[in-house]
Amino acid sequence: MKTVLLINPNDIRPPVAPLALEYISSCLDKSGHNVVLYDMNIHKDNLPEVLEKISPHCVGITVRNIDDSFYATSEFFLDKIRAVVSEVKESGIPVIIGGVGFSIMPFETLAYTGADAGICGDGEEVFVNLISSGIRPKGIIKAPLFPLSNFKPERGFINNLFYYRAGGMAGIETTRGCNRRCIYCADPVAKGKKVRFRHVESVIDEVKQLLKEGIAHFHFCDSEFNLSMEYTKSLCQGFIDNKLGEQISWYAYGVPDIMDRELAELLKKAGCKGINF
Repeated sequence: MKTVLLINPNDIRPPVAPLALEYISSCLDKSGHNVVLYDMNIHKDNLPEVLEKISPHCVGITVRNIDDSFYATSEFFLDKIRAVVSEVKESGIPVIIGGVGFSIMPFETLAYTGADAGICGDGEEVFVNLISSGIRPKGIIKAPLFPLSNFKPERGFINNLFYYRAGGMAGIETTRGCNRRCIYCADPVAKGKKVRFRHVESVIDEVKQLLKEGIAHFHFCDSEFNLSMEYTKSLCQGFIDNKLGEQISWYAYGVPDIMDRELAELLKKAGCKGINF
């Protein structure tokens, strides 16, 4: 068993829960490793003292965004991440970065931040394998597509309730990847062009876990929630059959050309309150 410290450096407001770290924590835990999260929205402990106390095998840092994508502020996030990487490396601990922001421009981001290695693409399986092997990683690691069909994450590694009470929604992925060709979108680059689907029962279980934490508002983080009419209808029907539509409110991204009246009615009954087309 190895101890891994995962850091969320993203402290923009309103705060956004680091879903990637939750999913990776679940995979590490199931593989027998000890996971410690350092969330800069919540934890105010001195980072060098945390590193000295837990003496992690390595540190993983999520790069969710390169900047805020907002013309009025144009806030650049990599300077802060570079400072965190530098602080960790002073302790002689290897640093691995990853995330959607990193995967969009991996070579430039790795060079700028000074991290030892970076995982481009789906991080769950590759990160666990790196930790288990004990090999000190270097450079860009191109991850194969993570098969979501058997993915059954445990929630509760991050403080989802903190984000919920701060005005956020708990994120959930039901699919990953996008086969569309929109020229302005980076999702196919970061998440792959092949759409992978989770079992409906697994998504339902994840919603129930978060409900037990007191969270009733959700955002489905799929590139597009309705890329498969059949899958989306079966997921909505699963929510309805489990009476979740009466307990939750949720939002998603969607495409307008994969839509019919039956799906719209199922979405409403399943608790969907809005779709961003």
